[in-house]
Amino acid sequence: MPSVRETVLNLTTRIIEKKEPCHIVLSQALGKSGDLQEKDRALIKLLVYGVVERRLMLDRIIEELSGRPINKLKPVVRNILRIGIYQLAFTDIPDHAAVFETVALAKKGPASPFKAFVNANLRSFQRRKDFFMQEFAADLPEDERLSYEFSMPLWITHMWQQSYGHEETARILRAFLEPHGIPIRINISKASEQEVIAALEARGIRAEKSGLCDNAYILYDCPAPTLISEFNDGLFTVQDGACVLSGQMLGLRGGEKVLDLCAAPGGKTLNAADILKFKESAPITDRSERILLQSSNHPAREETEEAVQSAEVMRGHVTACDISKEKTDLIVDSVRRCGFDNISVTVNDATVRNESFVDAFDVVICDLPCSGLGIIGKKPDIKYNASPEGIAELAELQRKILTNAFDYVRKGGKLLFSTCTLTREENEVNTEFIEKSGMFELKEKKTVMPGTFGADGFYMSLFIKK
Repeated sequence: MPSVRETVLNLTTRIIEKKEPCHIVLSQALGKSGDLQEKDRALIKLLVYGVVERRLMLDRIIEELSGRPINKLKPVVRNILRIGIYQLAFTDIPDHAAVFETVALAKKGPASPFKAFVNANLRSFQRRKDFFMQEFAADLPEDERLSYEFSMPLWITHMWQQSYGHEETARILRAFLEPHGIPIRINISKASEQEVIAALEARGIRAEKSGLCDNAYILYDCPAPTLISEFNDGLFTVQDGACVLSGQMLGLRGGEKVLDLCAAPGGKTLNAADILKFKESAPITDRSERILLQSSNHPAREETEEAVQSAEVMRGHVTACDISKEKTDLIVDSVRRCGFDNISVTVNDATVRNESFVDAFDVVICDLPCSGLGIIGKKPDIKYNASPEGIAELAELQRKILTNAFDYVRKGGKLLFSTCTLTREENEVNTEFIEKSGMFELKEKKTVMPGTFGADGFYMSLFIKK
């Protein structure tokens, strides 16, 4: 069985050199290693995420120490140096242990001819640590200093400075590097917030209520959710507070037909289904607003008490779609775990017009493919794989999907457009695109900045069809 640091080297090489998604690589590796001790699991996660997160700073340091461009070093050597310097700079691991274990890693396999080189650079960093951590970037231009200190590509730093100014950009970058708990949303149709939180706290899990919206919390001192019976019983699901807010922004009353057009892994689908069930189980005296909502074209009318008592409440339903069976299988797994019977899941390419969807829905959720720059705190490799060209392509893809979605909303119905990114081209420009269609009236829009009540960066705009 490979050592902890051999595992870290293998995983960081896959993520950095082969561009495999960080969260998937780690999840697969830790899921397959059932015999790992908990402290080893924690160390692997700490080092892998840390090295990926701080890669730009680590590379600048390695270049300065070695006198060589980072891309001129063998991949195995530069990744070993990244792992070693990260331990020396950002962890409580004693220096002698960090150096010893890293040099031992270099003695094996293709890195063995470079073990002296690795040792010399680690020792040099030990001597110059204060310089690199405090002085090295002091005289750089402001955008370059932020890029170095927070390991953010310079073009992203510059873009955000133009959009948000220096202080807000620095706050965003700092928020990405702060420790994260596990964000959850309680399925209020299945249990009360108080019941679920009391059960979790009885397990020694600390729950902090989100300041963004109802029934959203962040868990600390928490094992993997799959090890918690309340999660497996569908009483709560993992979902960021900003995403929960977007679902509550819809103002569902019960009875609506909802389409989640790009739904995987299913968080917004589950949120909508939960709200519908909760609203539809309300006391009979609260039903008058929820009767005959299935058709938004139904003329307004006054309900007598007798009508309210006798009428059957229309049951809402969520249709969840995504482009492949692989993606829809993720949604199906979550639906089964939560036990919702008001969701149907189907494979559908959102870029292709679906005639059966035309005028069929009271609410259409368009949480669309995006650059993901708002969730860098959870998926740090995103920042290295994004590009201005990629953002332009994604913005165009969003417009293609939105053009189809326009016709799926009934008159008087709602369209929610959202992304988990922070670029004007993908967010505000496409909100303007929806307005310019002439088919919708903007009701509300919000941007949640990273770190707001522990949430990710998120953008959402809600429209009513004229």
